[in-house]
Amino acid sequence: MALIIRKSVLVLFLSLSAAGAVWGAAPDLTPTALMAPVSVVTQHRVEVSWTVENQGTGEAQAPWYDRLYLSEDEVLDGGDRVLDSVYRTQALLPGESYSPSRTVTIPNVPAGTYYLIVRTDLNDNVYEADETNNVSAAIAVEILTPDVILTGLTAPASVVTQHRAEVSWTVENQGTGEAQASWYDRLYLSEDEVLDGGDRVLDSVYRMQALLPGESYSPSSTVTIPNVPAGTYYLIVRTDLNDNVYEADETNNVTSQATYVSAIETFHIVAIARVVSERLRIDFTNDAGRMYGLERRDSMEQGGWAAEQFFLTEDGIEPSSDIEGTGDVLSIYVEPTASQRFYRMVGQ
Repeated sequence: MALIIRKSVLVLFLSLSAAGAVWGAAPDLTPTALMAPVSVVTQHRVEVSWTVENQGTGEAQAPWYDRLYLSEDEVLDGGDRVLDSVYRTQALLPGESYSPSRTVTIPNVPAGTYYLIVRTDLNDNVYEADETNNVSAAIAVEILTPDVILTGLTAPASVVTQHRAEVSWTVENQGTGEAQASWYDRLYLSEDEVLDGGDRVLDSVYRMQALLPGESYSPSSTVTIPNVPAGTYYLIVRTDLNDNVYEADETNNVTSQATYVSAIETFHIVAIARVVSERLRIDFTNDAGRMYGLERRDSMEQGGWAAEQFFLTEDGIEPSSDIEGTGDVLSIYVEPTASQRFYRMVGQ
C-alpha cells in the first residue's frame, strides 16, 4: 500500500511544530550579584547595586519591580525592612542583564550584623521558567551606631542671682559609628538632680558638625543666673536634646553638677556719718533687721562714672567690697566660702 501525504497537511504540521518551539520559550529573571559596603552607620546614606540577568530562553516583557530589603537574617520574609524599589520599564532578552544602583538611608536599628536582600519581579508580573530564583543571596553588613555621652561639666561651686557665670561641658562619641549632625545641647538650672519640665533653661548650643567615634567637643556658655531664692541648685546639661541622633544608648545624655546660688538681699540705709574728712560711714539694715556698716576709703573714675570704694563691716570682719551708684536702697550679694563671707554691693 502506498503512503500518500498531502502537501498542505505537511506544511500545517511543520508550522505547528515551529510554533510549539516558540511557545515553549520562557524568560527567567535571576539576581546574580549584590554589592554594598561591609559596614554602614545608622542614619547614613550608602550606595547599593545589584545585577539581574535573564537566564531563560524567552524575552522578559516589562514592567516589573526590584525591591531591596534589610533583614535580620538571610531569609526574606514579611518582617524585613524595605529600603528601596526600582521600576523596570524595558524588556530583557535572553542572556541580557541590567545593574541598577540606589543610594539608601540605613534605618535606626541596634548595632549588629544584618543582611541585604534583593527580590526581582516583585509581584510575579513576568511568567518565568523558574519562579523560585527571584531572590538574591543575602550579603552581610555590619551596622554601627554612635553614642554621644556627656563626660564632663565644669561650673562655679557658687553663683549669684542676676550675675553671669561661665559653664562648660564635654560631649564624646563613645559609640562605633559617626554621629551625624545636627543636634542641640541644652543647659538647665534645677532644684534637684532630675531633669524635668519644671527646670529653667539657661542656654542652648547647636551642634552642626558630625562627631566621629572617639571624638569630643567642649562648648562654653556664659549665662545669667535667674532670680531664685538662695540655696543649692543643680546645673544640668542634656545633649542630643530632641533625640535627633539614633544612639546605642539613649539613657546617658544627661549630666549634672551642684552649685550654691546666693540671692540678692535688700538693705535700707539708717544713718550716714562722716568719720573723718575723707571717710564716710553708711549704716544700714537688711530685711531681718541686722545692722551692717560701710566705710568709704577712696574713690576712682571708671569710664566717666565714679566708683566709690567701700569696706563692709559685719561683726568685725572687713573684706573689701565695691559699691556702684547712689540711692537710699542698697543690695548685697552674699557669696559664702570656707573661711568667711564676701560681699559685693550694688546701688539700686
